[in-house]
Amino acid sequence: MAYTKSNLLIDQGSTFSTTITGYDVDGNLLNLTGHTVAGKIKYNYSTGTSLVDFTASIQSGTNGAAYVSGLVDLSLTATQTADLIVGDLRYDVEVTSGSNVTRIQQGLVRVSPEVTA
Repeated sequence: MAYTKSNLLIDQGSTFSTTITGYDVDGNLLNLTGHTVAGKIKYNYSTGTSLVDFTASIQSGTNGAAYVSGLVDLSLTATQTADLIVGDLRYDVEVTSGSNVTRIQQGLVRVSPEVTA
């Protein structure tokens, strides 16, 4: 599997959701059947403590079978985004199958400030 780099824009104090797509090293869409997914936002890649964990799920098809499309939904509540600091943060998303953990996406999270609270 391979990961892509993509930046996210999050409005502080607003509900956030996006869908990302995982690809293998040949550029094909991942089959995520039987995988779990997790994603975190941190100040930087080397900081041990996460600021927030995404609610992350693999899109499922008929009868709960995962699509071969590699689609993963990420979301944060308005309360979670309100607690984020304004500026540039880092994130990544990993899928797990058994003991195999693979990063499918990483990048910068730009948090824009909230005025109305």
